[in-house]
Amino acid sequence: GKIAGLLMHYYGEDARKLGYELNLFIQPLLDIHLKSNLGREIEANGQLQHVYIFSALGFFILVLAIINFINLSTAQSTKFGKQTGIRRISGSTRFQLIRLFMFDSFVYAAGAGLLALGIVEMLFPYFNQFLGRELPGLLERPWLVGVIFPALIICVTLLGGGYPAYILSSVRPVAVLNNRLQPISASRLRHGLIVFQFAVSFVFAICAFTIYRQIDFMMTKTPGYEKRNVVVIDAWTNSQLRANAKALENELERISHVEDVTVSQSVPGQGLLQRTTRREGMDTWVVMESLITGVDFLDVYDFELASGRTFSRDIEWDISQAFVINQAAARSFGWTDEEAIGKNFEWFIQKQGQIIGVVKDFHYRSLHEIIVPVVVHLAERGHGYISVRLKEGAFSAGLQAIEERYRLLYPDQLFQFFVLDENFNLQYASDEKLGLLAFIFCGLSFFIACIGLVGLSALIVEDRRKEIGIRKVLGATSAAILIMLNKGFSSLVFLAVLVGIPCAYFAADQWLQQFAYRTEITSEVFIVAAIASLLVTTLTVSYHSLKASIDSARGCAADEI
Repeated sequence: GKIAGLLMHYYGEDARKLGYELNLFIQPLLDIHLKSNLGREIEANGQLQHVYIFSALGFFILVLAIINFINLSTAQSTKFGKQTGIRRISGSTRFQLIRLFMFDSFVYAAGAGLLALGIVEMLFPYFNQFLGRELPGLLERPWLVGVIFPALIICVTLLGGGYPAYILSSVRPVAVLNNRLQPISASRLRHGLIVFQFAVSFVFAICAFTIYRQIDFMMTKTPGYEKRNVVVIDAWTNSQLRANAKALENELERISHVEDVTVSQSVPGQGLLQRTTRREGMDTWVVMESLITGVDFLDVYDFELASGRTFSRDIEWDISQAFVINQAAARSFGWTDEEAIGKNFEWFIQKQGQIIGVVKDFHYRSLHEIIVPVVVHLAERGHGYISVRLKEGAFSAGLQAIEERYRLLYPDQLFQFFVLDENFNLQYASDEKLGLLAFIFCGLSFFIACIGLVGLSALIVEDRRKEIGIRKVLGATSAAILIMLNKGFSSLVFLAVLVGIPCAYFAADQWLQQFAYRTEITSEVFIVAAIASLLVTTLTVSYHSLKASIDSARGCAADEI
């Protein structure tokens, strides 16, 4: 509270004259990586939203596995029901039966958990490599292995074994004799869980495709300038170079692999200075992002001109009095592109002049952020970056030659550089990782759902084997049998798609809201995902159906003989 107004208390009068409102705030150091959304960070930040998404994906994958256990347990009620009925006749109480089933569930959950711990610990180095972080392993976190892991095992045991234990322990001895062991409610629950499984898988598929399309949109969208084949030399730690970059520029221009060289205080993907500006006719100052460059910067990066001209070496006046703005700045001042040319303009308290050109709007930072008004003007020295555009196909040789010339002039200085295109795309590193994990989770969800379908279809086909054989003997074709057995599962998956469509649209749309510029959610994505879901279901169920159709027909034929 007290620190917020400290600057305005001492410097408020001067700041207001320049159009500034200065406030301090305190930010916890541990919040910077995931919760900070400030400019000019040391490196690209992560996003807390992605942590929540990964957690939700992991939770739903676990839920899908639990659903499989419930489905398969209740589907085998015929097999276990007879054993349970005999135990009841022999005098076992219902509590004893529930305890027995829950113990079985605990054994499965604990075994799976221990196996999962081993797999995770084995894959952890690759996970760290993927994240670009050195996180401690699971065994280095006693609270995780000693508290969270046992609690998770107990939860999975209760969720996965509770309902099957209740259903199977409720079997009455009379039901065993009449062969009516599976209550209708269990069948309905199983169908509902199948719908839920495939609805979740469908949502995963839609979200994965949406993330892929957005990342592709960001990577391929023209930013308004050319950022390929550019090597940027970081001169911020070299005061000698910042004071006089011309010597290095001249050396670099002599390299045959180099096409152009320019200097600037910022490059695409980096933050921009914020300074107060004022156009003619305005009494108040407004804060605007400022790009301070060398004369050739706009031409070397091939910014698209909307009106007027760019800076020229032949016009000495440009260095001290010329400004170029983007279209967003022209709109903010109420001008058209053509009207802006020749207008008087003031930058901070240091520079007055006229606008000589308007460049088309460009994405200086990621597509997460909206294009803001930017003013470009010149400075003769003090630039922290030297951009070198290399000729097509000469990148490796050109980079080596650049380093040799740099070390020749500055033997005591570290050669620091980055490839502009790669550095710019680091802003999307978190999104790319999310996209890859989304596809992995999508594949896992379908795999888990298919495993459940394989087990259920095998049990259902086994129960209807005699019916299938009789139909075959009476003339039913294999195709007719397949359609009969697939119809029930396909209708459940179709219902899952209907349930999943609004959920998938909402989830995908919410994720896209973080981007100022984004792709659209089209119907083609839903159609492809729906067809894929139905196709996976049909192929999964058809194997057991076709096998049972052939085996049953042979069995009935053998009985007749």
